[in-house]
Amino acid sequence: MDLRYENTHQHLNLAKLDAYAHDITDLSWRSMARQLNVVHVGRLLWRDDVKNIQCNLNHISVTPTRAYVGKGSATVDSLDVEISEFHGSHRVSSLLEGDFLNWQSVEIGSLSLGGYVSPSEPKNFSIGRLTIGRLDADILLGSHHLSTRMRNLLGHSVGSGFPAHLEGGFYEFRVVSPDMHFEVDSALLDTERLSQLYNLRVTDNTTRIATSYAEASGLALEGNRRSVARLFMRQLHVDSPSWTMNSDSALFSNVDLSGPVPDAERAELFTPIVHREFGDEGVSALNDTIELPRIAELVLHSGEFNSAGRTYTLAGTSRIRIQNGIAMEFEQLSFSFSNHDVDLYDLRIDGSTVHTGLMKARPQPLPPGATETDIISGEWQSVKASGLMIDDLIQSQHIIADTILVNNLVLDVVRDKRLNDPEPIEKDFAISDLIANSGIKSDIIRLRGGRIRYAEMSETTGEEGSIWFDQLDAEIRNADSDRFEFDARAQVYGQAPIAVAYTKTDDSSFRMKVDVGGMDLTALNNVLRPLQSIELKSGYLDRFRFEATATRDSARGRAEMSYTNLHMALLNKTDPDKKWLGQDIVSFLANGVLRHNRESSWAPVEEIRIPEKSVFNYWKRIAVNGALNVVRKGKKVRR
Repeated sequence: MDLRYENTHQHLNLAKLDAYAHDITDLSWRSMARQLNVVHVGRLLWRDDVKNIQCNLNHISVTPTRAYVGKGSATVDSLDVEISEFHGSHRVSSLLEGDFLNWQSVEIGSLSLGGYVSPSEPKNFSIGRLTIGRLDADILLGSHHLSTRMRNLLGHSVGSGFPAHLEGGFYEFRVVSPDMHFEVDSALLDTERLSQLYNLRVTDNTTRIATSYAEASGLALEGNRRSVARLFMRQLHVDSPSWTMNSDSALFSNVDLSGPVPDAERAELFTPIVHREFGDEGVSALNDTIELPRIAELVLHSGEFNSAGRTYTLAGTSRIRIQNGIAMEFEQLSFSFSNHDVDLYDLRIDGSTVHTGLMKARPQPLPPGATETDIISGEWQSVKASGLMIDDLIQSQHIIADTILVNNLVLDVVRDKRLNDPEPIEKDFAISDLIANSGIKSDIIRLRGGRIRYAEMSETTGEEGSIWFDQLDAEIRNADSDRFEFDARAQVYGQAPIAVAYTKTDDSSFRMKVDVGGMDLTALNNVLRPLQSIELKSGYLDRFRFEATATRDSARGRAEMSYTNLHMALLNKTDPDKKWLGQDIVSFLANGVLRHNRESSWAPVEEIRIPEKSVFNYWKRIAVNGALNVVRKGKKVRR
C-alpha cells in the first residue's frame, strides 16, 4: 500500500509499504510500530521545511534489530548526501524514541558528501563498527574545505571524537583553511598497525613542509590525547622565511600532537641540508611568533648547515639535547674559515663546557694573482673550554669562556716572498689586538705541548728557510682586557730553552722579556742560509736575553748575550751551493770584523715599527736588532 502524511511544515510519502506485525494489543501507531516484525518500503520521500531537510530513500527494509536502505539521497541545509547499500544494526524501539545517533554497526556501500556545513557544537553519536566501501567528500565546514576519496573504510567506536581504530585508503585528501593547507596524494591508514602517506604537504602562513612518503605506527587517539610512537618521513623538505631544510629521511619518536605545537621525545635526521637566511642588517629573518616542534633529543646522521656564507658539514653521528640544559655531541664537524678548511673531531658541548678532540686546519689553494701572505696549517689533539657562552657561539661564532685549554697545538706558517706585495694596510699592533679581533674572549687560555714552525720562501733562491719551537707551553691571561698578560716556554730548534713574558701596559704600548738558553748557533743556518745567504760555520750561544717596551711607533730596551767561537761565510745569493768570485775574501773580511766571542755583553735595542707588518714581525725585528747590536758593538756587562 501507499501512505502519505503531511502537515504545515512536514511531508511524508511512503510507496509500496509492506509491513508485518504480531501481538498487537491496541490500534495506536506506537503500539503497532513496536510489534512490527518486518517493514518493506519501496520508496520514502520526506521533507521538513523547519529543519530544512529533504530526503529520498529507496528499497527500505526494517526489522526489530536492523535497517537497510538500497539507495538514497538527502539535502540538509546546503549539504548534499548520496548513499547506497546502507546496513545498520539498531533496535526499532530506539528509533521510534528518536534515537538516530547510536548504532551497533553500520555498513555502507558508497557515500557521497558535498556542499556546506555550518559549524556547530558536535552532536554525541556512536557507531560500534563502521564500514564504508567508497566515500567521496567535497564539503565546506565553516572556513575549512575538505575534499577526499576514501575506499574500504573501517572504524571502531566511531563517535564525535576520533575513532578508537580506523583503517582504509585515502586518495587526494585535502584540507584547506585561511591559515593552513594540508594535502596528501594517497594514504593507507591503519591506526592499530602502520599508516602510510604518500606526497604529504602542509603549509601555513609562513612555513611549508613536504615529504614524499611518511609512515606512522603506535597511534594513540583517545579523548584529547593525540600521539604517535613512531613517525618516519622520506625526502623531508621544510621551507620558512628564515631557513630551509632538506633531509633524505627523518625518524621521530613519541610525538605528542595534543597541543598547538608538536612535542617529540627524539628526532633523527639523515643527511639534512639546512640554509639559514639573514636580513639586510645581518639579523635572522625568523619571525619570533613561529613555533617550531619541541624536540628533547635531536640526532643527525651526517648533514650540512649553511649560514651567512659559511658551510658547516657533519660526518658520522651528531646528538643535540635541549632538555635540562644544552648538550651537543659531534663526531666530526667541518667548515671553512678564513681561507682554511677545518675538521673538528669528537666535539662535545655540555652546558657551559666544551671539549673537542683532534682538529685539523688545511689552507685553501691561493687564487690566481694572490699576493704575499701567511699560509697557515695546523692541528691540535684536544681543546676544553669552561664557562662558555653557548648563545654567543651559536649566534655570532664568538668564543667567550672562562678558561680554554689547548693540548698539542701544531701550527705551520709559510710565507712565499716570491709573490707580489699586498696592498699596504696597518696590521694589529699587539697580540692582545690579534686575539680580540679573532672573536675569542677568555680569562685564561692555556697551551700545552705545542709546536710552531715559521718558514719563508726566498724571493731570490726559491728555497725555504724556517725556525721552529717545540714543547710549547703558554698561558694567556685576561685576553679581552687592559690587564692582558702572556707567558710562554718552548725549545728553539729542539735545543735552546726560551721563555717569553709579555704584558700590555696600555692601549698603545706593551712590555716583553725574552730569555734564550744555550744552543749550537749553526742551527740558525735553517733560516740564515736560504734567506740571508749567510752560513754560520761554528758558534755556541750561552745565553741571549732582552727586554723592551714597544709602542705603536718604536721599541726601546736592552739586550744581553754570551757566545763563543762564532764564524760565518757569505754565500751566493742566487745559488748558495755555488761559490762566487771573491766569496772567500768577503767571508774573511766579515769574520775579521766579527767578534768571535762575547761574554756577558749588552747593547741597546732601538727598532722602528713598520705598521704594515704583523705583530710577530715586530717581535722578530726587536730581537734581531738586539742580537746584532750586541754582536757589533756590545759592551761588557758590569756586575
